[in-house]
Parts: sequence; structure tokens; C-alpha cells
Amino acid sequence: MNHFLPRRLLAVIFTALLGVVALSAVTAGPASAATYGRVLQSDSNSTMTIVDDEDWPWSDEVETFNLAGVPQQFVSASNPVATYSFTRCAGDEVKVKVSMRSELIWTDWVKLTTKAVLYEGDDCSTAVRKGETESTVTYIGPGGWATQIPLNVRNEQDGSDHASILLSLTNYATVR
Repeated sequence: MNHFLPRRLLAVIFTALLGVVALSAVTAGPASAATYGRVLQSDSNSTMTIVDDEDWPWSDEVETFNLAGVPQQFVSASNPVATYSFTRCAGDEVKVKVSMRSELIWTDWVKLTTKAVLYEGDDCSTAVRKGETESTVTYIGPGGWATQIPLNVRNEQDGSDHASILLSLTNYATVR
């Protein structure tokens, strides 16, 4: 009877292992490359107005841009930081560049750092910096409501060219 005990014990262990393997095969899902994260999306309230101040009265060139859909920044646990910048130009000589840095904090909040720089020169490709804002830090929570971030930048050197930017951003959950 003693020689059957090891075989019975081996049979019980083998049966238990088969059960564990079968159970893990049933509960395991297919491998997924999806990344869960947050996206900052601007809405139709996002605008930029640039004023190219001219010497002659009533000759200022003013242009307003709708920034809906731009910028869109994606952050996740595997990609916790995203940067984005965009420019607009008015009067063929005043350019404004907005730079943004998004950082995922906690699981669903995004820390956004924004800055605007005003350039003025002979055309829209100018690199002559005339004014800039301080960096602005805003925490944007989940929930489907827009957070509005105003930025105002002025020519600090030789004129009254200026720009007013309003970023209206919503923090959405997304899968990529």
C-alpha cells in the first residue's frame, strides 16, 4: 500500500496543476496595446486676437483666430509629459507663439504650463522677440467642464502691439 501513496500524491498534484492552467487560460484576456490616458481638447471659446499697432490712427490691423481643436495634448502613465506650441501672425509682421506643457498628475488630473511670446519684424517669419508672459501653471481636473486660461502679451520695447489669448480646455479620458 505504501508504493501507491506516491502515485496518488503525484496524481492529485498533477490534477491540481491542470486545473490552475485551465483556469488561467479562461480568465486571461487578449493582449492589448491600448493606452489609457487624458487628452486636453480646446473648444470654440479658445481664441487669439492680435493687434498690430500702426502709427496712423484707425489703421491698426486686428486679427482674431478661433483655436477650437488646437491644441490637443495626450498624456498617460507611459507618456506623462507632452509639449505643444503654435503660432499665429497678424499684419504680416506681428507673430505670437503659445507654448504648452502638459503633465499627468495623479491618475486623471493634468498640470498645464503655458507661455506666450510676441515677435515683431518685417514679416511673419521674424524671430525678434519683443515681449512675453510669465509661465502660467493651471491644474485641469476631469469631469467634462472647460477650464479657461487667459494670456495677454504686449510689445515691451517699442510699440503697443499686443495679443489676448483665451485657452478653453477640457480634460477628457481617452484610449489610444
